[in-house]
Amino acid sequence: MHSIPWIFLAIGVLNSPCALANKATTYTSDILTEDGHYNPKFQLPEGYNFCQADTFNPTTYQPIKGAKLKLVQAIVRHGVRLPVFSTPVTRDEWACTARLEQRYFADGSKRTAHPDSSQSGSRDSIPRDGVVAVPIVHSPSDNPYRNNVLGTCDEAQLTDVGMQQSRDLGKIFRDIYVDQLGFLPKILPKHTVDLTQLRASSSSYQVSQDQPLFVRTTTLQRTQNTAQSILDSLYPSDQQEPGAKVVMVAYPHKGDTMSPQRETCPRYGDAFFGTYQLEPWKEYLQSQQPLREQLEKVLETHGNTKFQGNFYRYMDVIMPRVCLGKSLTFSNGQSLSSEDVNQVVRNSVWENSFASRGSALRDDYNRLGVGFFIGDLKKRWDAVLTPTPRDSNINQETSNPQFELYSGHDKVISMIGGIWNQTDLLWPPYSSQLVFEFWEKDNGILVRIFYNGQVLRSDLCDFNGCPMEVFERIMLKDIPESEGECAPRTKSAEL
Repeated sequence: MHSIPWIFLAIGVLNSPCALANKATTYTSDILTEDGHYNPKFQLPEGYNFCQADTFNPTTYQPIKGAKLKLVQAIVRHGVRLPVFSTPVTRDEWACTARLEQRYFADGSKRTAHPDSSQSGSRDSIPRDGVVAVPIVHSPSDNPYRNNVLGTCDEAQLTDVGMQQSRDLGKIFRDIYVDQLGFLPKILPKHTVDLTQLRASSSSYQVSQDQPLFVRTTTLQRTQNTAQSILDSLYPSDQQEPGAKVVMVAYPHKGDTMSPQRETCPRYGDAFFGTYQLEPWKEYLQSQQPLREQLEKVLETHGNTKFQGNFYRYMDVIMPRVCLGKSLTFSNGQSLSSEDVNQVVRNSVWENSFASRGSALRDDYNRLGVGFFIGDLKKRWDAVLTPTPRDSNINQETSNPQFELYSGHDKVISMIGGIWNQTDLLWPPYSSQLVFEFWEKDNGILVRIFYNGQVLRSDLCDFNGCPMEVFERIMLKDIPESEGECAPRTKSAEL
């Protein structure tokens, strides 16, 4: 089946069992006691489902009355993926059968551009200037390393379920922003930018010229496949002009502001590792020793340093099995109970919440983890919402996209929530969405924020229509002034 040709462009950093609930969850207890100690009464809210985030309900979605939508910035987490970590008893065979075609240009800028053969009307024809490749992961029976990775999946790969979650989300975006609001065009227009002229140093604004979309991912396959799956439903093959292309922008991994950088930004790394040394964290680990002993017995991880000091790596091993309906009886015959699993999830959510909201190091953790990315978002909303962009790097001759999709990971969402001190923004489940809508009304801009389909509740502002000046005051205070803030603190500096 013909789909949108995805053109992946790496851009250097400019200057430098899952049920869809469609209901809000409520937060029942906090991570620390009033005197700053670990709170053993912390519990997950009713309705929290790590396997599947809630989403918009198109039948109940309403625009802001008397206002005109100007820009949407949607930050999404990928869907269900496979584990990064494994243990001696969890080397399972996983099947990844869904395929997403990739389009490659053979000779870069030296090639001679030809019209897309798709203009002839054949849905399955291959453009004359490119090759369609369908990547398949396979481990032959005679591969000496076969027992390390079984099946047709790579570690941390987006699963077929994860792709479908993203397609479902893309369909919801189309229902709202195309069909209901008429904000996006029904047909994806042909891209007029000469892709052969784009370089890794090109402006990330130029790539969206004459397109209603701007798409940015990380360099990891699961975020790229998530964006592709969303866009396949947002603009299906019969809703594209012949020759339509979508450029996906990514910054190099160690220069990606959408992902926290422990090495590139040493002070963030200090905050990340320093969190493990704080007293509430030590109290928490001590209280969970019986569970750790049970996990070490069942999963045979005793003495494995990867699984010491936290529980989120156990979460990484266990939850893909839960979300994909695999057995919790392992190859050694040992099993985990539902109570064990629930406690692992509870602990991992506590760890994530403590790092972003409860830790004495949370300011460095959040500001340096996500602040530069907030600066990227600001440049783009400036370009669309102000007559004269305040950032000189923006090519003012290009038309600005209406819908911006940022396909990333859980931390970018949870750290923004940490900056806001959002007690109900827990570890973002698979396929989570944080959506900023910018509406023009009475010569001003109102910002509406949705988290997993619900208007974000906050003491900072009414995010059902927050004045732009208030929104910017909240957001911009945590944009680092320069890369110099990443320098390690001196030993004498206060935390």
